Amino acid sequence: MLREWLTKRQRMIFIPIIIVSLFISILGPFSAHAQHVNQVHLEPGRSIQAVKSEMEFHAIVVKAGLPVFNNMIIVSGNDLAHPLVDEHYEPVDGFYHSNPILFPDAKNEIIVKGLAGHEEASLFLISLPDANFPAPKPDIRSNCDKPAMIDQDDWRAGLPIPDYERIFNRVGNIIIHHSATENSITNYTDLVRSIYVYHTQINGWSDIGYNYLIAPDGSIYAGRDPGDELYEDEVLGAHFCASNTGTMGICLLGTYNETGPTYEALHALNQLISWKSAKDSLWPLGQNSHPLNQHLAVVAGHRHGCATLCPGDSVLSLLQTIRMASNDTLQNCGIFLQLDERPVEAANLFVVPNPVTSHLFEVHMPEKEVLEVFIYSVQGEQLDCSFSREPGKLTIDARMKPGFYLLVVVTKSGCIQYKNCENKLTKMFAADIC
Repeated sequence: MLREWLTKRQRMIFIPIIIVSLFISILGPFSAHAQHVNQVHLEPGRSIQAVKSEMEFHAIVVKAGLPVFNNMIIVSGNDLAHPLVDEHYEPVDGFYHSNPILFPDAKNEIIVKGLAGHEEASLFLISLPDANFPAPKPDIRSNCDKPAMIDQDDWRAGLPIPDYERIFNRVGNIIIHHSATENSITNYTDLVRSIYVYHTQINGWSDIGYNYLIAPDGSIYAGRDPGDELYEDEVLGAHFCASNTGTMGICLLGTYNETGPTYEALHALNQLISWKSAKDSLWPLGQNSHPLNQHLAVVAGHRHGCATLCPGDSVLSLLQTIRMASNDTLQNCGIFLQLDERPVEAANLFVVPNPVTSHLFEVHMPEKEVLEVFIYSVQGEQLDCSFSREPGKLTIDARMKPGFYLLVVVTKSGCIQYKNCENKLTKMFAADIC
């Protein structure tokens, strides 16, 4: 009787333990990868359908075949969004992922339009916990120190910490991306958090793919977590055409196929490139061979490695300006990584202050007889300006908006008409005028 009682007693104790253990073993791995994601399958053939969820969600990712992306529209209140294919994601069985679509506030319901015929699609609903922290002000300095940035522990608050074996990566090429997300987004931290959840809990990656992300207001987010042994600029990422070795990825938040990045974002990008270039002796105007491109520029775009629209035509058209601006920043720091292709005197041409903060600024240069001064925007527009001469210095009066500009100083070289002179000293500089 005692043995029978013990057997029943043991069953009462151990059976619940076994059940709980099995529940935990099943739930644990699932929640580690998808605790902030809920997948909802759409009904094929319904051109308009509501998607409701008991769980509030802040962003979505679309999973579908390519034809779906051409017609699908996401309706949230008065806002419309068109999902764009994520060109970093390798499709599985013909299904692609979109880049995250972030909503201005939490949702329980959205409307999906445009699903036709027998097309299949599903939505990943991303729920983000609250993360309140004081974001640092964008760094407006023009030196070559590491710029201020938002640390992973801050923007990742409430989300799982990545746990994987990091790989050291010696960088030879800095790759520029855009996130291909809505330019109307102003909650940049939640956008970064959505990208992180998308990369880790939907794509199944170890961490966010980029080393750094830059918001339109100039805030820099430290991206891939380096762990305890490395730095985020030297940990191997996942962003460059499945061939990431030797590259560091910087993502500009937004879509820049037609619209250009803000001055603040370009200034932050300049600071980040200049710091990395100074740290690792990378000449921004140079090239370093890569398996995907034997002549890959040190500062290159995503599409220079494979067929993609990233980082957008507008950013692509600015790449040489970005390179020159970073090289000038390095030279202003007294760092000359390689002889400039421009005249030697240009290396001693300094804009003071840089960025320019007033319509009156100075240009310090070698003793030369100056014939003319020109200022051009990065779009090639010539600005009205005047100048006065002093020994070794010019004082220039020009009306500029915030942005990057090309300064051309024409000096006397024995020619009759200055437009035919070869002795033109050029310099990129920034303007940050309120």
